[in-house]
Amino acid sequence: MAYIKALKKLLSKLRALENEYCSWDISSTPDCTINALTVCNHWLASMEKLPHKVVELSMNSLQQKRKLDGLSRELDRRVSAIQNAERKLVEIKLCEQKVKLDIRHRVKT
Repeated sequence: MAYIKALKKLLSKLRALENEYCSWDISSTPDCTINALTVCNHWLASMEKLPHKVVELSMNSLQQKRKLDGLSRELDRRVSAIQNAERKLVEIKLCEQKVKLDIRHRVKT
């Protein structure tokens, strides 16, 4: 809600500057600031109607979900890294066994 209030304050200041410096040619430029300010006012009014506890719980839930998603991705990366390391270890052991078998075969012949 602080974001909306800050945006509303900024748009109000821009509107005041528009009125101060551009009053001579209002008809030639679209009045975007008023439209944006109206949207901010409606947005802020809607947000203020929401029960604060519900909003707080929803935001905390969303934050926890984002954190959980990040931890899940991190776990997937680590599992993948471990699997790659295991695969390389198995390849090395197989290669060592092959070398030992080749050496034994050469010694016997």
